[in-house]
Amino acid sequence: MKRWVVRAGGIFPDGLIAEDVPRPEPGPGEVRIKIFAASINARDLMMVNGSFGEHQRDFIPLSDGSGEIDAIGSGVEGFALGDRVSGLYYSDWIDGPPIPDRGWGLGSSGEDGMLAEWVVLKARRVAAIPTTLKFEEAACLPCAALTAWTALNGDRPYRSPVSKKDKVLITGTGNVALFALLFAKAAGPMSEAKAAYQLARSGQRFGKVVIAMNANQHSPRRQRFPSR
Repeated sequence: MKRWVVRAGGIFPDGLIAEDVPRPEPGPGEVRIKIFAASINARDLMMVNGSFGEHQRDFIPLSDGSGEIDAIGSGVEGFALGDRVSGLYYSDWIDGPPIPDRGWGLGSSGEDGMLAEWVVLKARRVAAIPTTLKFEEAACLPCAALTAWTALNGDRPYRSPVSKKDKVLITGTGNVALFALLFAKAAGPMSEAKAAYQLARSGQRFGKVVIAMNANQHSPRRQRFPSR
């Protein structure tokens, strides 16, 4: 099979190479996924261009991808051959606040990612994808979409979901910002996408929810302001 690897100490583009290697086999508790689509986030670009420092080992980039389970290791329950799935960004973070020392997730020097024809992951590291979505669409969900969803709904567990009473400000036009706009529209609040400087110049006043996301932030900020 083919896979793409960032060499230890290397950066894009020279440090990214294609390799032909044997197809991996799943061990106990693991599934093998035939990858049909993978997406690129800003975080992935920063990972391969050295923004997070020099990599100490070779790794397969990209945190987000989707495909079909074509092999299952012993002891796996809840999944079957042919299931359409995507990977989960972090290991063993199902609910609650972020767990310290989780590293950078899939597609980093700590964990191989999704830029390969086949990927083996722990069964608890994958999730079924909606039947209404194509593989290309589902491959865009784990990083950017869930970041936006969490920002709108009050972190995990989701105890403060966005509602029709909220007015949402979304700054920027990156992946997270665009997903936040889609989710906000679906929830029904009055949503607008404006740059912060435009808001300041216009003097327009927003209500209780502000979500600020741009390429220079590693996570969104949710702030509540008194309505005026």
